[in-house]
Amino acid sequence: MTRIPVFLTIIIAFIMLNVTAGADELTAIDIFDGMIYYESDQLTTTPSIRDYECMVIATSVRAGGRTQEIVEKSLYFMVPAFQLQLFEDKPVFYFDHDLLIVLLESHELTRQRDEVIEDAPCYAIRLTPLDPAFAHYYKTYFVAQDDFRHIRTVVKESDYRYDNLTTVINYTYETFGIFNLLSQTVSEIRDENDNPLATVTTDYTDYEFGIGLSIDFFTNYLEGTNPTIPQ
Repeated sequence: MTRIPVFLTIIIAFIMLNVTAGADELTAIDIFDGMIYYESDQLTTTPSIRDYECMVIATSVRAGGRTQEIVEKSLYFMVPAFQLQLFEDKPVFYFDHDLLIVLLESHELTRQRDEVIEDAPCYAIRLTPLDPAFAHYYKTYFVAQDDFRHIRTVVKESDYRYDNLTTVINYTYETFGIFNLLSQTVSEIRDENDNPLATVTTDYTDYEFGIGLSIDFFTNYLEGTNPTIPQ
């Protein structure tokens, strides 16, 4: 049997230790930031592109296969992390960095044990409310270690009918133009006895890049006015 020289063994061990330590040094907030800014990190590497628009088509299916509804929305995105979804020209979702700060001030973000999801090595981080009354509801994000894309979210929550609901959301990506962006999410909701309650499939299509959005476009919608969408 061939023996590896002691000094070579030490060098290999030192390299492996540093690679592992580099991954372990990432904090939960580092990983969370990577997940939030996944899209914008791609756009900022292309100087002329700061924004995009895409179509969002969501289909909700109850257990048993009966389709409940199909809705279409427009999603507008701009670096750094401004997002707006419009449904019938009305904002239904808005996000910016200030709201992210508010979220993190009211929640604890902790790193969990790494896992492999759909053959992708993932970091796992958990977002838990600081309010003790809601501490048993939380979100666990699984984030790809190679590029911080969002792979899976597991949500523990309740609604007016059920307690201890579990929602598992899986994310799929495709190449649009030169970007690797979200193409589909599949959310499955189960009750505390693991019975399926509903499935929601959301497709992201028709991406258009560099349409000329500004921060005013987002803030005006938030304030109730309707700015002109660049053509």
